[in-house]
Amino acid sequence: MKQPFFLLFIFMTMLQFSACQSDISAHLNGTNWEATNFSVTMPSYRSSDSSYVKKADKSNWESVLQGKPSKLHFNSDGSYSEEHFNLNNDLILTYQGAWEITGDSIIFNIQKPAKIKHTYLISLDDAKSTLQLSRTYDHDRDKQADDQQVVIYKKQ
Repeated sequence: MKQPFFLLFIFMTMLQFSACQSDISAHLNGTNWEATNFSVTMPSYRSSDSSYVKKADKSNWESVLQGKPSKLHFNSDGSYSEEHFNLNNDLILTYQGAWEITGDSIIFNIQKPAKIKHTYLISLDDAKSTLQLSRTYDHDRDKQADDQQVVIYKKQ
């Protein structure tokens, strides 16, 4: 008798899970975003016992990151682009590829300038029109994937 209830619970959980995925996808389709906050925390900076934190917001973005805020474009066909600019607002790098939501993550399958995959935890706040992407990876290139990056975007 317990098995039907367990199966119903699994089915309802999966239904809620897929509804959240499609809800986030629907909110991102055809939208444009600009970075407003950036932080990366490196607990073993360059293989040392020292930690290092780099933070940028609108007040110090240019001096900390040596460029203008990046822009992220989600197309309704599942493609995306991310643009990076120098201090003169010249476009210096564009990532292009496809995006997909899987659970609480967004996966960017980058095709240009090189084929690579990036996965971020995603948090969308419709009320504030903000999108937060976070990941753990090797930012300081010390061969330890222990650096935590968070980027917050504002809907344009």
